[in-house]
Amino acid sequence: MRLFGVVLACLVFGWAVSGTAAPGQRPNQLPTVYITAPSPAGSIAVPFLISAKASDPDGSIASVSFYVNGTLIATAMEAPYRALWADVEPGKYTLTAVAVDNAGGSSTSSAVVVTVGSSK
Repeated sequence: MRLFGVVLACLVFGWAVSGTAAPGQRPNQLPTVYITAPSPAGSIAVPFLISAKASDPDGSIASVSFYVNGTLIATAMEAPYRALWADVEPGKYTLTAVAVDNAGGSSTSSAVVVTVGSSK
């Protein structure tokens, strides 16, 4: 019966469960994150900033990490969340951002595919 109550509360309140909660506490709601720049349209020149927005409905954002083709390139500990990417060869790259909240919950942004042209 207790599990049913937790599942029902998640459905009714839209909670995302990232672990178990102590009796009487709500489960941690996961943060949200999305990349705001660069946009996937056209070709971009280096260096450029990768920017993201992140929020947490029941706490605060501890960090936002930026990944290129799955490899960590930078971590921002406070807003504005951004990273300068300078040493880049021309080609196509997949960018993602991972936000971690103050309770240790994390979420990954949708991927943004960019085409890098020549240096400015």
